[in-house]
Amino acid sequence: RDYNHENYKAKLKDLEEALRLLSKQHFGGLYLESFSYLYLVILNIDKRVTKRISDLVCKELSELDLRISLLQANHSVRTDKLIQLKYLNALTGTSNPVIYDNKNFRYNQELSKTILLNVNKFIEAKRIPLTFTSIHHLSSNKIGLYQVDVSASAMLGEESTLNRVLDSAGLHLEWDYLVIHSLSLIVKQQPSQTGFVVLLSEDTWNDKKQLAKIQRKIKDLPILLAVDFSTNVPKETILEMKEKHLSLYARNCLNHMSPNRIDILFHFDYIQLQMNDLGLKNINRFLNLFDTSTAFVLQYANQTLKRSDLEPYRIDYVIGGASEKHESVTISKTSS
Repeated sequence: RDYNHENYKAKLKDLEEALRLLSKQHFGGLYLESFSYLYLVILNIDKRVTKRISDLVCKELSELDLRISLLQANHSVRTDKLIQLKYLNALTGTSNPVIYDNKNFRYNQELSKTILLNVNKFIEAKRIPLTFTSIHHLSSNKIGLYQVDVSASAMLGEESTLNRVLDSAGLHLEWDYLVIHSLSLIVKQQPSQTGFVVLLSEDTWNDKKQLAKIQRKIKDLPILLAVDFSTNVPKETILEMKEKHLSLYARNCLNHMSPNRIDILFHFDYIQLQMNDLGLKNINRFLNLFDTSTAFVLQYANQTLKRSDLEPYRIDYVIGGASEKHESVTISKTSS
């Protein structure tokens, strides 16, 4: 990001030369794929050697956001090995930029295959079990909204694992629509004034055809569409959704907000804050920029939440450690 093509090629050349130099006598080849993957062949299976090389790469090229995965191959590298390497690389992160092939990786790979089978089964069935986390109105302590998620029984693992499977299989569009469709069936069977918040993926937010399909599905239903600001959602898309009178919910705003995008928040009906957001400098001035039509939701963990601590802020709703999770929303008839 922020580099033009010439600068990128220069950085890539520096990286290639550094890899050749750091590999020393163990260098066996270097191959580039799609300007995003570099395959370095090391003619040594000694883990001390490979660890030394990966440590030096991270140290010498610390200005680059490098992710390294390592897999042992015998005699030749087949396509399935490259797929394994890419999957292993998808498990890396800022806290664990280097991952080697191990039993845990192979277990996760088999788990991913099972999850993919499960995902396709639910997509084919056009129905998936959901779970509903209550979002309480602060002043009345009654349920004002529900956060909608896929039931843990349907995921067979953590949400992050599911998202990696959806990424690799290109199924985010189908999965998001499956959740929306399943929720719409429930809401139509049990009419309620309580709002239901559904987080859509970046892929869905960037697909106008899919958004139009979702819009038709949720017409006249109390379903709010959530945007995670850690993803790249065009401002034009948000404006188009508001013009169509859809209710929007913002998550992860302040820690992924640049000054030139603050104005986009004025188009959201609900803005979710974190506990550490309340400690930011000038947070009160920021909250007061919004009129009363914007509601603020505070997400907290397991700490004790005192209403008096929130009085200086414009908090309307809370969701956190004390929020109940329901496998159905029959509770909404009496609680909302």
